[in-house]
Amino acid sequence: MMKSIFKTDPSKVECINSIYQMSDMPDKVLDSEDDCYIGYEEIGEGYSGITRLTLPPDAVECSKLIAEYVKDGILLDLACGDGAYTVPCAKLGMKVIGGDISNKMMSLLIERAEKNNVSLDKVMLCRMNALDIPINDESIDCVIANSVLHLISHPEKVVDEIYRVLKKDGVFICFDDAPGRGAYGGNQYYDATGEIYRRYWEYLGKIGIKEKKYSWKFDRNGYCETKFNKEERLISWNHEHVEKVEDIFLPRLSSRGFSAQTTVPEKEHKEALQYALEAADKRFGEGWRKYSVSFTQGDMVATVFTKGE
Repeated sequence: MMKSIFKTDPSKVECINSIYQMSDMPDKVLDSEDDCYIGYEEIGEGYSGITRLTLPPDAVECSKLIAEYVKDGILLDLACGDGAYTVPCAKLGMKVIGGDISNKMMSLLIERAEKNNVSLDKVMLCRMNALDIPINDESIDCVIANSVLHLISHPEKVVDEIYRVLKKDGVFICFDDAPGRGAYGGNQYYDATGEIYRRYWEYLGKIGIKEKKYSWKFDRNGYCETKFNKEERLISWNHEHVEKVEDIFLPRLSSRGFSAQTTVPEKEHKEALQYALEAADKRFGEGWRKYSVSFTQGDMVATVFTKGE
């Protein structure tokens, strides 16, 4: 059923580690007169730190709402990455197409599913480019695209592609924290992470390397409202979470997992990281890696964009 909705028969393309190679586009394109985008092929395990094999509590809550819209249809998790959303959705029995430009990140998705005993029998993983989704028009019931639009120089083209592949009355769901999410007890955490990040880019700035950012100011809702009908739904829940510097921030920075680090060469990255860590040791002593912040993760807003006639 899912294979029949692709522009090209998946059985006729290479399949690597259960991932259909539906695109031969590069993992990233950083300098082009046309479309530029950032992929995470070189990042891998460092992106999610110690949480990479868990089922994220926020994604688990979101998956319940997603299931209401998918029903017996097909979900496209565009830029699915290491499966933070794909795996919880698969656990609920949804049919999912997980698409990402990075084979490495999707291999981590498979590992996450195995670790949590989640079957991927109803999941089809495909290497694809969000700017040219290899799926026929009006074939998908629901699309999610978490943390991807800001990685692309022309994110409106991705929204256009999402609109194209959605069926009439299909939905594109976006998730955001509702006002009121709080962090407390984290002054040392923010002092340390801020110092490290600042020192890292301070070193690189001296040798002419700057942060790479594409579409951080893209008005997602404004553009989507020109194409879709919009509805907001509140996901009410409460979750206490403690995070140390060494849990997510440090592994992500160390593996060039922040999108702004994409253009930093490996040699210069290692030098800048060493410079930043030495500065942290000098200012805070050896214990800064254990500095923690406590989050109260409260309500989330699901913005549901519905494709009309």
